[in-house]
Amino acid sequence: MAEEVKVLPKKYLVFRLNDSQYGVSLAQVKEVIALPTMVPIPQAPSYLMGMINLRGRVISAVDLKTKMGFAKTKYDPKKTTVILIEHESTIVGFIVDSIQEVIAVLPTDIEGAADATTSAGLKDYMLGVARFEKRPMVLLVDLAKIIQVSEMSLKAPAA
Repeated sequence: MAEEVKVLPKKYLVFRLNDSQYGVSLAQVKEVIALPTMVPIPQAPSYLMGMINLRGRVISAVDLKTKMGFAKTKYDPKKTTVILIEHESTIVGFIVDSIQEVIAVLPTDIEGAADATTSAGLKDYMLGVARFEKRPMVLLVDLAKIIQVSEMSLKAPAA
């Protein structure tokens, strides 16, 4: 008799960008902080909001809306949050409108990214869409794939 394998749900941190909900694997999240004061970086890409000093460590802050192609909007300082992830030994902060909750998602609740989107760029970092009976869909993303660490390194100006 075959033993039944129990499939455990995976936990996702749900955040809001404009009117949509996105989820990132909780395993990918190092920390969540309120929006701190940032130091702007001259000649940086438009999505790179600046640098954060977090307990003596300098961290690049990415405006996730701009990086994902949304129109740039003002953030509400009372709700705006930074999701910190560690990728390739570098911590990167992603600025989001707000944190909603942590949810558990079964693999059977996820529709694949290839089925759910037509945008090639979005497919690169979208894991799928979590669909539920009694709540809005959540687009699941891999924040580490949205930005390459090489984009975060500051290059010295040419002499």
